[in-house]
Amino acid sequence: MNNHKQTVEEWFSREWGGSLYLPDGWFGRPYDNQHCLSSFRQINNRTELVLDNHLHLVFHCLERVYDAGRELHFIGFTELEFTWVGYGENSKRKSQTIKYGAGDVKVVASSSI
Repeated sequence: MNNHKQTVEEWFSREWGGSLYLPDGWFGRPYDNQHCLSSFRQINNRTELVLDNHLHLVFHCLERVYDAGRELHFIGFTELEFTWVGYGENSKRKSQTIKYGAGDVKVVASSSI
């Protein structure tokens, strides 16, 4: 298992945060939402990334995390479980989960536009 913790923490320390791009596209409006790191941990073949204390990404068998300047990439996973609590009054603070197969995820700093 690769240790991606240092790469993730260094990127968020430098860039503070960014917009989230999931395997099916942007979460929210691109470059409008800026998400900061709450926690990151690796346990066996599971890698858990938490942003803003309410966006939970659980990668299964994550192969690579790399810093591409203004973008932080998560690639080579077999499955991703993305759970979040909705924003706003209409959300009623219910959590939602989407499961993805293999794909790419990235966090893009706003200064990259």
